[in-house]
Amino acid sequence: MSIKFPTTIGACIDALYEARAKRLELTKQVEQMKEIENAYAEHILNTFDKSELKGAKGELATAGIKQTTVYQLSDWEAFINYVEANQAWELLRKQPGSTACKERFEAGVVIPGITPFVKIDLSLTKA
Repeated sequence: MSIKFPTTIGACIDALYEARAKRLELTKQVEQMKEIENAYAEHILNTFDKSELKGAKGELATAGIKQTTVYQLSDWEAFINYVEANQAWELLRKQPGSTACKERFEAGVVIPGITPFVKIDLSLTKA
């Protein structure tokens, strides 16, 4: 994508603000459409359940029940004990908790293996 940037920084800021406003409006529309999709899906699944159907079809599409297993943490202590006892570290995500790290670093605690860095971003507010 090639963008022709305005010649002044003020005009660039205004163009960024307008582009963001357009994106946010489109995002809002997408979220509303997703709510409609979810309502249809829920209605169809409820209808399938009541009618004991596994699937059905319309003129444009076919729908069927799809099952996926997800893993939900119900007992942290039991889980972490298992991970430690079995050296099963691959069961954990490799991402530190931002809030906990921030609190410790602000308290002067050094966490081995963690390096804080300052992320630079742009703040944009309506004038």
